[in-house]
Amino acid sequence: SVIDTSALIDARILEVAMVGFLTGPLLVPLMVLSELQHIADSADTIRRLRGRRGLDCLAELKKIKALKVRVLSDADSARPVDEQLVALAQKTKSALARHR
Repeated sequence: SVIDTSALIDARILEVAMVGFLTGPLLVPLMVLSELQHIADSADTIRRLRGRRGLDCLAELKKIKALKVRVLSDADSARPVDEQLVALAQKTKSALARHR
């Protein structure tokens, strides 16, 4: 599955992974990691906490032995992030994990 920033910030994906419902590799595009870091560095306290929660969630996902987490380099940074995520999911024949 390709994971979006919002799914990491929401952090429910961690609970899903911990009970074994995620199979196959979890693909984290570099743009998502960069976006989380940018949010975590925000001057706004709420945004900063949300960004840190997303980074903490990713760190915890990496600790799950049965789950492989891979950070992927960006394919086409000229396109909007949502388009890049959809294209990556199609290219890798993966589901797109998003929270909305």
